[in-house]
Amino acid sequence: SGPAARSGVRLRLLFGELMSWGEWQKRHPDTTVLSRNTGFARNYSRNPYTDYFGTDELMFPVPGSENRPAGFRRKEMLVLVHINAESRAYAIRDIRAAQTLNDTLGGRRLRLRFIKQDDSVRVESEDEAMMATAYLYWFVLTAILPEVEIYRPPPPTG
Repeated sequence: SGPAARSGVRLRLLFGELMSWGEWQKRHPDTTVLSRNTGFARNYSRNPYTDYFGTDELMFPVPGSENRPAGFRRKEMLVLVHINAESRAYAIRDIRAAQTLNDTLGGRRLRLRFIKQDDSVRVESEDEAMMATAYLYWFVLTAILPEVEIYRPPPPTG
């Protein structure tokens, strides 16, 4: 909400990667956590949303979240990739099943690799450059980009 949202300004999607705290520490050993004393009585050593993410129920209504691809849950985790004004979303479970998924988007060849230790995906172009990505749930994607293309793996042959 607010004037910027109503003005039609569009934000640029930046490179992002989802990883475990252990992987982050390996890559960035000089990282300092400033404080766990945030003023809130919270146990920061555990995920407070485990129960919420374990169900398909939402905390609030999201228009369009019922119109989803067959087999998708409202909280289906996706990775959105944006290249040269083209966007496509990929279900993490499809990439996990394939381990590596190759595709073309915006005139560039992509490789989406499942990273088992982080339960995440790394998206690279053929020149191994990292791509602009976002991790989001189906109900979020359909609310902000209802027309985005969803990658669906080809049916098994045989």
